[in-house]
Amino acid sequence: MNFVFTLTKIIFGDGTSTQTGQVMLSLGCKKVLCIYDPGVKDAGLVDPIIENMQTAGIQVIEYGNAQVSVPLSSVREATAMAKDAGIDGILAIGGGSAMDTGKAVNVCLTQPGDLDQYVGTLDAGLVIGPLLKPYVCIPTTAGTGSEVSPVAVVYDEQAGVKKVLPQHENVPKVAIVDPLLHVKMPPSLTASTGMDALAHAIEGMGGAARNPMLTAWGLTIVDMIFNYLPKAIANGNDLEAREKMALAATFGILVGCYGAFHLPHALGHSIEAVTHCPHGTACAFAMPEVCEFYADLIPDETRKMAAMLGVESNNGRPIAEVGREFKDALRDFYLKIGGPRSDKVIPNPADIDPIITLSLGEYTYMTAAKRPSRQELTQMLQSAHKSLS
Repeated sequence: MNFVFTLTKIIFGDGTSTQTGQVMLSLGCKKVLCIYDPGVKDAGLVDPIIENMQTAGIQVIEYGNAQVSVPLSSVREATAMAKDAGIDGILAIGGGSAMDTGKAVNVCLTQPGDLDQYVGTLDAGLVIGPLLKPYVCIPTTAGTGSEVSPVAVVYDEQAGVKKVLPQHENVPKVAIVDPLLHVKMPPSLTASTGMDALAHAIEGMGGAARNPMLTAWGLTIVDMIFNYLPKAIANGNDLEAREKMALAATFGILVGCYGAFHLPHALGHSIEAVTHCPHGTACAFAMPEVCEFYADLIPDETRKMAAMLGVESNNGRPIAEVGREFKDALRDFYLKIGGPRSDKVIPNPADIDPIITLSLGEYTYMTAAKRPSRQELTQMLQSAHKSLS
C-alpha cells in the first residue's frame, strides 16, 4: 500500500468566511487576486469577503469572469491581470470552476514555461511547489471539493477536451468552508454539486489507490449524502443539511482524489465536453451502471451502500444480484433529487459514440482499477440513456 496525502488547512463552520482577511495576512499577503464568477457576485457572496480583506489592509484585484469548465482562455486572461498587478496571493470564491481557475493561474504565474506542459492526461509536468503563491479557497457550493484537492481540470478549447492539472504541490494552502454561504444555492445546483460529491466518494472506494481509511470515510460520506442531500434540496435554509453536505463535499473529494477517480468521471468529463451538461449531473448519469459493473471488485462496500438505500444486501445473496438492485436504487435516488433525464444530458443519442471515444482517452479511464472494453462502456452509457429516456 503506497499513497501520498497532501493536507490543506481547513477552517470549517458557520461564519468562518469573516476570517478571510486575517487568514490572508497570516500567509503574508498584501495584494490578492480574487477570482469568482458573475453568479456568485450577483448572489451577494463576494462583496462582504472583499470588504473583510480590505478592512484588514489588503489590496484586492478582482477577476470576476471565471467560467464553467475552466477554458484555458479565461485562465490566461486572469493570469495577465495578476501579472500586471503584481499580486502576492490568490483567493477563489465559488464552485469548482473558480477554484480550479485559481490553481491554473497559480501555475501560470510561478512555473517556468507554458501551462500546456503542466496539464494533460498521464504526462503532465511537475510543479515546483515552493514557487507557488499562497492560495486560499472559499467554496460556495457543496460538491467539487476543489478547496482541498490537488487536482484541477481545465478545458482546452482548441482540442475540445478536458485536461488535468494533477500535482500534489498545487493543493490550496487554506480552505475556508462556511456552510452559510451555501444557503443561496438553488435546488438544481444543490442537486448537481451534491451528485458530484457522491461520485467522488463512490469512485474513491473502488479506485486503484483505495485503502481502508478512505473506504471508512467514503461509506460515511455516501450515507450522509443519501440522508441530507434531499433535505438540502427541499429546504435550502436547512442549516443542518447544508453543514452535512459541506462536510461531504470537502471530505468526499479526498476519498476520490487519493483513492483515484474512475469511470463516472471519465464519462462525465466527456459528456460535458460534448453536450456541456453540468459536471455533477454528467458524472452521476451512468454511475448506477458503473456501480453494478464494480460490484464484484468491491463487494463489501457495494452491500453496505445498497443497504443504505433499502436493498436487502446480505443473507447470502449473490453480489451480482445486489449490484443490479443497487443500480436500480441509485437510479431512483438520482430521479428523487431531480436528476435530469436523457434529453437534458445527452439530447442526441448519436453523441454517445464520440462521448465513448473521449472517455477512453480520459486519464480516469486509463487508471481505473477495473476497465471495461469499449463495447462494455458503450453498453453502460446506452443503458443509462435508455433508463432515463
